[in-house]
Amino acid sequence: MIVKRVFALLVLAACAAVPAALPPPLGVSMAESPDAAETAEGAATASDAGALVLERADACSLPAYIPNDAAGPAVIEDVAYANDDHRQKYDLALPDSTPKALVVIVHGGGWTSGGKRLFRPTIRMLATQGYAAASVGYRLASSSSKAFPASLEDVRCAIRAVADRVHARKTIVLGASAGAHLAAMAALTQDAPDLDGDCADHRPLHLDGAILYYAPLSLDRARERYIHIMRQAVDELLYGVSRVAAGVDEDAGDWAERAERATPANFVRPGAPPMLILHGEEDNIVPAADARDFAKVLERDHVPHLLVEVPGQKHGFPVLARGGGLTAASCTMMRFLAQIAAE
Repeated sequence: MIVKRVFALLVLAACAAVPAALPPPLGVSMAESPDAAETAEGAATASDAGALVLERADACSLPAYIPNDAAGPAVIEDVAYANDDHRQKYDLALPDSTPKALVVIVHGGGWTSGGKRLFRPTIRMLATQGYAAASVGYRLASSSSKAFPASLEDVRCAIRAVADRVHARKTIVLGASAGAHLAAMAALTQDAPDLDGDCADHRPLHLDGAILYYAPLSLDRARERYIHIMRQAVDELLYGVSRVAAGVDEDAGDWAERAERATPANFVRPGAPPMLILHGEEDNIVPAADARDFAKVLERDHVPHLLVEVPGQKHGFPVLARGGGLTAASCTMMRFLAQIAAE
């Protein structure tokens, strides 16, 4: 368990935005500059005439990093969207003018650690670019009562609460690692009242796009695909940490059913919102095959999407970072936001 907690902390520290002048955090490697062939490899897909064509951007003017204690857009902290758990809160940063769109960020941490504070610099950076941006907390899978779908129920509830406050024309969900899994699930289950839990608001979600940073997307293949630390993380999501610590039989009769219910590809349908998938080519925690396989499912159902594999990157590279392939990833993310906001 100690090893897993260290892993979660490494991921959390790495996935926040960092200033370009600092070295890569916690050993996460910097990418070499991508060559021109990458643009073709990461090309957008649009199977239907008139469908949105997502565009890659290898260069742009990125927002400057804003530490929590620096001047810049203020953060409205710890706004409660439910009252059952201290994690059911969100932080919000607003631009000076009418928001171009709302970006809701879901933190990672293996579904059992982490918190919304990590992305306070990121939401401030997005606010300087004209976006309203929120970082949401959710119940962690510490016990069977907080196992999946409790975290997804919270993310759905939080998105509605923030959207009602901001009243932006478009809403995009962004997640990192475990948070990207939850972001994908939210985007693909917008009209699913059975996934609302105790949320007072059961209206269908309205999401116009999703950005997935190094997302674990093949939970139903965890036994064959993931390394031990990720298999344990999936078990803890599905059953809760306390039950896994007490021992969960890998051949438990309901494991496959639970895993299938938590696997985003099983919910892809035509008409799903556009998705940007960002994944490190050398990810040693969540294999790049997860991103590739998910992109194939999106292609099958004609969902506009763009897969960008970042050369030289392992798991947990920073959001809105600079340097080599990281610049291309960040610029493509900003291009995606602009495209969705303009639709």
